[in-house]
Amino acid sequence: MFFKEVYCAKPKSSRQSSCEAFVVCRGYSPPEGYKPTLENPMFAPNYDEAVNSLCGINRVIVPFVACGDLGGFDSDGSYPLSTPTIPCGPLGSEYVFREVVQPPTDPSYKESVMIKKMDRLVVAESIIEKVVHQFLIRSVVIVLVISIAKFGENITAK
Repeated sequence: MFFKEVYCAKPKSSRQSSCEAFVVCRGYSPPEGYKPTLENPMFAPNYDEAVNSLCGINRVIVPFVACGDLGGFDSDGSYPLSTPTIPCGPLGSEYVFREVVQPPTDPSYKESVMIKKMDRLVVAESIIEKVVHQFLIRSVVIVLVISIAKFGENITAK
């Protein structure tokens, strides 16, 4: 709508699991009658009034599309595009799938996956409960020891 060419590229130096990517847009060509502005009617105190003050193409709000979910692709994986007809890139080259140059050798979540497979993954709340319980028991023991010591001092003093 605003650009003749749009490319999404991931730098070679970026890890596969990183969400880092660059969107490169070329050939800016706004629709006729469009007036660029930083105003956002969605944040206006009176939304209806803000939208109604806009005319023509300026009334269109381009939606933000959130992609991906937990059931989707693995961020540490690499998947080829399934589209057979991918347009040529800026240099005229055809799309070619390439395997990851350096896959993760020791991912940070490796231990968690192993523990989960053994069905020994503990919920954080139960760990906190155990720590608090141990703290309370130690606190009670300390208070009892101090009380007994003071009681002993009182008896020997009399």
